[in-house]
Amino acid sequence: MTNQHLVKQCGKVKIVIDGGWKTVNIRYQDEKNDLAFLDAGDLVNSEEGLRFSSKAPELLQEIFVGGFPYGSNINTGIKVSKGSVSSLSGQSNNYSMFLVDATVQLGSSGGPILDKEGGLLGIIAGIFDGDSFQPAGIAIRGRQEQKRNSSGLNFGIKSSVIKEIMRA
Repeated sequence: MTNQHLVKQCGKVKIVIDGGWKTVNIRYQDEKNDLAFLDAGDLVNSEEGLRFSSKAPELLQEIFVGGFPYGSNINTGIKVSKGSVSSLSGQSNNYSMFLVDATVQLGSSGGPILDKEGGLLGIIAGIFDGDSFQPAGIAIRGRQEQKRNSSGLNFGIKSSVIKEIMRA
């Protein structure tokens, strides 16, 4: 699963599995909720995936955000930052989203937001750039992207929304 804004113009999607790039299919895209579900087939053991948190996000809850800011320009490993839940809704009281204050940079879209037990609370969708919500975007070497830095107001899509779409 990732953000729809990351794959909407892609003919092929490649992910890193066991240190190598593998092509996967896009199974479903939801533009309204900015979610895309990928089908890796037998490439990934579903037992090894993230589990959903048993609780909804709570104000001031400690969280951890993972992502790949600036792609492989820094290194190919996941980067993790720590923060807290700062609001239970997104811009214009959008309750399918929540705000976190963990550092989020260009390329963090689609990264997990985890509770301290490692349960998935949501995924990073974007940042507040001082005026409005903006996708955290992608970072691809050789491709020009607007540089967006975290303002400390970072949007996540709640796992309850992800679970509801998976059930549909």
